[in-house]
Amino acid sequence: MKKSQMVRIVEFDRQVRQGEYPNSPCFSVDYEVSQRTVLRDIEFLRDQLGAPLQYDPQRKGFCYSEDWVIPQVILMSVLHEDAASHLIAMFRSLAAEDRACVLRGLTMI
Repeated sequence: MKKSQMVRIVEFDRQVRQGEYPNSPCFSVDYEVSQRTVLRDIEFLRDQLGAPLQYDPQRKGFCYSEDWVIPQVILMSVLHEDAASHLIAMFRSLAAEDRACVLRGLTMI
């Protein structure tokens, strides 16, 4: 399943922090997106969020040139997205009559 841009960015940041030196070819395969999409994510990290990303040609991947902390709002958006995905999956796993009951309950709110 394809992940959203924010989920990919948080995961890319995690891999960089853990010294895994992620790169666009490998990351694109793991996250089922094009290399160009990964490059756009990297550009977003660097240009919009101010991440001091740099490519290490010896390790063939990205690292931070200095300490950097991803903005908390990004982490919070991913947590909310993840929770919503779980709720939708749980709803879909219900029997049809149980789903109807849940929906009836929501219309009463």
